[in-house]
Amino acid sequence: MSRLFIRALPGTDHQFVDVAAALDAIAPGRFTKMPFSLRVFAENIVRRQSAADVTPYLAALAARNHALDFPYYPARVVLQD
Repeated sequence: MSRLFIRALPGTDHQFVDVAAALDAIAPGRFTKMPFSLRVFAENIVRRQSAADVTPYLAALAARNHALDFPYYPARVVLQD
């Protein structure tokens, strides 16, 4: 997990992944313009990839570049009957 964008919740012992800060470090203002599905995908990348790998993947997502093979770690798979 990339520890670069892990933030503490004020007043608690809990932590969260600041995906908006991760994307804004690469492309300012891009997070608010991204569809929700890409935001979830960006969170998945920040949570699961090493710090060295986060930047190229997020830059490709921010630019909507499809030339990279993105890692995908689904939490669960829902299949229809």
